[in-house]
Amino acid sequence: MNPNAGLLIVPLLGLFAIFRGGRWNWDPIGPGGPAWLHTPLMHRSVLLLFWLGWSATLLVGLLRLFGLA
Repeated sequence: MNPNAGLLIVPLLGLFAIFRGGRWNWDPIGPGGPAWLHTPLMHRSVLLLFWLGWSATLLVGLLRLFGLA
C-alpha cells in the first residue's frame, strides 16, 4: 500500500458529514452547535473553511497517491 494513501483519510472522514442523512449535504455544519456559529458571517466563514480544507486535502491526497506531487 502506498504510504501517501494516509493523506486521503481526512477527505474520507469529511464524507461522513457531507453525506449525513443519506444524500449530498452542502451545509455539513447543520443547525446544531453554539449560537455564535449560526450568525450569517460565522456560518459562511466556517463553511468556506470546511470546503476549502476538504477540497485541498482531497486534491493533495490524490496527487500524492498517483505520484504527481
